[in-house]
Amino acid sequence: MFIIRLMLQNKIVIPTRIEALNFNTTSPLSNKNLGLFEEWERSWNETDDLERIGRYHDAIKIRRDILEQIYDFYEIQSEEYYPPILGPHWTSNFGHFSNIGHLHMLEAVGEVSKGTRTIISSNNCPNREMLKQVVGDYQLAHNSVENRWTETSNTWHIGERMQMVKTKTGFRCQIELHDSLFQLNERRKEKNLEYLNLQEDYLETAEMEMKKFGLPSSAPFVAFHNRESQGKYDNRTQSLLTFSDSLDFITAQGIWVVRFGDRGMQPLTPKQNIIDLPRLNVETNHLHPYLLAKCVFFLGTISGPSMIPRIFGKPSLITNLNQIATGAQSAPHGSIFLPKHYISDSGHKLSLRELFETKLAFASLNTKELRERGYTIEQNSSQEILSATKEIFYNLYYGQANQPSEENKNVDKIRELFSSPTSGKISESFLELNQNWSVL
Repeated sequence: MFIIRLMLQNKIVIPTRIEALNFNTTSPLSNKNLGLFEEWERSWNETDDLERIGRYHDAIKIRRDILEQIYDFYEIQSEEYYPPILGPHWTSNFGHFSNIGHLHMLEAVGEVSKGTRTIISSNNCPNREMLKQVVGDYQLAHNSVENRWTETSNTWHIGERMQMVKTKTGFRCQIELHDSLFQLNERRKEKNLEYLNLQEDYLETAEMEMKKFGLPSSAPFVAFHNRESQGKYDNRTQSLLTFSDSLDFITAQGIWVVRFGDRGMQPLTPKQNIIDLPRLNVETNHLHPYLLAKCVFFLGTISGPSMIPRIFGKPSLITNLNQIATGAQSAPHGSIFLPKHYISDSGHKLSLRELFETKLAFASLNTKELRERGYTIEQNSSQEILSATKEIFYNLYYGQANQPSEENKNVDKIRELFSSPTSGKISESFLELNQNWSVL
């Protein structure tokens, strides 16, 4: 109750480890109620495993039920109420910064209540500059103790859950919410989304620094990021060589390519009009917000950086997409997705419908787990990526994006049949090259 009183006074005080422990074992949590909260926390943790194996809808239902019970316990009934704290989980991963940006946008369209929120960052924050650029009018507090007190179930009415956001109409999965934002913008052209903007002083500094690295002033560029192996069985990696033809096509159109990432990444072959920041052997992480917010479009694999351009209103070509049911979120106009191929032991390439029927469309199984179930995963070919690169280029520069093809209409029908939470556009060139993928 002490924390709640501080909230009402517009003050946020981060508990120490001992204070958090005391809070967990004092009123309103009697010994009887403490067991109830422990059960809710255990059930919530189990939903992560359910979602990972493809039981997405089961996981969402359990999470929603838990939060509704917690809010009933604390007698919170107001539709306008919102949890005022975003815990360290919101800033613990590069891609998580996009969730903060989406929350700003959800406030702007009235989906969630607007008000004072406090972001609690930790020592594990992966990019301080990105945090500065997305914080907006939220308050920022630093917690070096790493006790993550907002992650215990007795505080879930105070700390917003990243997976299930409190809206004015109840708890909704953040994946569905993010997708709905861009559906709203497409259907109601007069209701433009309020995208985030970079801070002016940062923008000027970043532009000067990129000029030192060879990017001419006002030169259009594509931001490029390829996910490299994060472990032996990671299923989101992609060969750098498969992008070579696409990068050549982009630079041939008079557009620069700026590749970014960690300094340990495999270097690109030096070519004209391509800046490979990782091979410069200098710290450039602070430039990532600039690249993702000011690019013509983003080109890359499904990874943390791929979620950022949309909050700045920038379109993306996301290649090598697995987990297509939840990963293909609607995005700014022109964005397209290029799915990976799932292949059975018999050599059969699974169609989209088969991916949903086997729950692989929802699952995030690693390559070892897929093999145990009789499947392998195949990266996109150079030809698929080049064709999709040409597609997004012509769509953005020459307005050649037509009405969805019959194949893409089939994709939407299959999604609707299996209650997919996302509706991002699949590459037309991919569907043309893989005509059996979208069969009903």
